[in-house]
Amino acid sequence: MKLPADVVEYLNVFIRGGFSAYVVGGAVRDSLLGDEPFDFDVATSAKTEDIKKLFPENEIYETGVKHGTLTVKFKGRLYETTTFRIDGEYFDKRRPETVIYTSDLKKDLGRRDFTVNALALSASGEITDSYNGLKDLSARIIRTVGDPEKRFEEDALRILRAVRFAAELGFDIEEKTFAAMIKKRGNLASVSKERIFAELNKILLGKFAKDALIKYKEIVFEVLPVLRAGDGFDQKSSSHTDDVYVHSVKVLSLLKEKTPVTCWAALLHDSGKPFSLVVDKAGHGHFPEHMRVSADIAEKILCEMRAPNDLKKRVVQIILLHDESVGRTLYQAKKLLNEYGAELVTDLITVKFADIYAHSETGIEKYLPERIELKNNFEKIIKDNECYTLSQLALKGGDLKNYGFSGESVGKILSRVLDEVMKGDLVNSKETLISYVKEKYDCPR
Repeated sequence: MKLPADVVEYLNVFIRGGFSAYVVGGAVRDSLLGDEPFDFDVATSAKTEDIKKLFPENEIYETGVKHGTLTVKFKGRLYETTTFRIDGEYFDKRRPETVIYTSDLKKDLGRRDFTVNALALSASGEITDSYNGLKDLSARIIRTVGDPEKRFEEDALRILRAVRFAAELGFDIEEKTFAAMIKKRGNLASVSKERIFAELNKILLGKFAKDALIKYKEIVFEVLPVLRAGDGFDQKSSSHTDDVYVHSVKVLSLLKEKTPVTCWAALLHDSGKPFSLVVDKAGHGHFPEHMRVSADIAEKILCEMRAPNDLKKRVVQIILLHDESVGRTLYQAKKLLNEYGAELVTDLITVKFADIYAHSETGIEKYLPERIELKNNFEKIIKDNECYTLSQLALKGGDLKNYGFSGESVGKILSRVLDEVMKGDLVNSKETLISYVKEKYDCPR
């Protein structure tokens, strides 16, 4: 394997200083899979004080000095650099209380989570594979280094990381490893909600998220227990052939644009259905309150996980609107854009289309026209730069003040004028809008 020239140069600084140094972990794994790595983590025999001496002119960040880790900025790239170590006891099921430094690369690799991440690459391109990582990489298998129960007892987040690698790489989790994940999944309760949220984000954005979320759903339900109610839940509807959970996962997989917002909205959009089922006399299921209930569930989950406020707000709004018939006319679409903005409406359309294509053929035939009308109207408004906000309106507050209007009346008049423009009853030109105001309102001067 061949490393980028600047990475080789970084490793050679250690070698010239009398130390050994290797690129380790994900960068090696991804390179072997044919993907270009973004980050390069380095393991070295040098101690933190040695690293500082080797790079006296470089920016160095003490990102984990307690555990032998520094981050060095070298020629514009950041290298998380850790001294070879053996981890001590884990008391919080997350990080070792102590570390023991070693000169043995094999022992350092032996503390890592999975065999495919326990690979090291030298500056000359030689791979060190002490735990059959290359074999598992070729077989597309996620397997722990050593005893899986011990690995997950040490660091419970590894349980979720295994699902994440399955979602990102499309690998299968080895049988004994998965059995240990199931046995130790309760330990995830000790992991901070922020870390769980970060891992879930990566799972949802993964190329193979659909398979991972279905195969390893018991792990997902451990950290998102409300979703268990949708597992096997019969929707009693001709519009659906899947239970709520599988349907939601399919929606996620069908998203044209996957972002944290669209992924979370897809996963949680129907989470309230099991709690809002109404069955009519013919035995058909209806869910009149499911959008509100699902939005409440999403807000609670994202609050608990301390998700960014903007993400939380947009996910909740999309869920509230995902099953509403909105934007079927140009005016309705403009009202939607006026209230929520183009970015959110774009995400809403993305979720709406993924949602409908995850329905049965009956459901698609019934609900697709509404989605198409919204999309066509939205695209026409944006393409033609049609007015739907006060900032686009040719009439400004200063114009009204010149005619003697003041206070709340200015805002009320502008809103009324904007509405008439959005309806198509007024042309958006200053001359036309001023004439309209003069005709409809008594100008103070």
